[in-house]
Amino acid sequence: AVAGSFLTERLSHRLKKPMGMYLLTRGLHLFCLAALAFARSVPAFCAWFVLYYLMLGMHSTADDVLLHTHVPGAVRGSVMSVQSLLVSGGVAVSQLAAAAVLARGAIPALWLMQAAVLALGTALCLAWYLGTRWHRPPVNAGLHPDLGQIR
Repeated sequence: AVAGSFLTERLSHRLKKPMGMYLLTRGLHLFCLAALAFARSVPAFCAWFVLYYLMLGMHSTADDVLLHTHVPGAVRGSVMSVQSLLVSGGVAVSQLAAAAVLARGAIPALWLMQAAVLALGTALCLAWYLGTRWHRPPVNAGLHPDLGQIR
């Protein structure tokens, strides 16, 4: 995941748009999840699993850039706390869902279920972004667009 964060930083200099990087990393992550579900050999599964963690680091960095550029500084800490709480709650819910799926199915179904949840979350974030971007600019427009660093 750390290598994915490093790679995101390098790619962001080329894309120059945080939302472009967000969509690229989410798309690549979805592709890795589908490939894991359909991998039929141990070497292929291992390769896709390594790429999965690379993509996890990449999209985590892209998420953080969007958070830091679109959330006002006065409430950023609260938003990050809520995000952390939701992620923690999501882990518990995903473990319960995984147990239910494994009781009736196979592990590939878990990879596809994770891909579906990621696709839904990406679609919701994109809908919010498209709905709000025309109404107001990012609140932290003075921050560096790649990683949120001050210029």
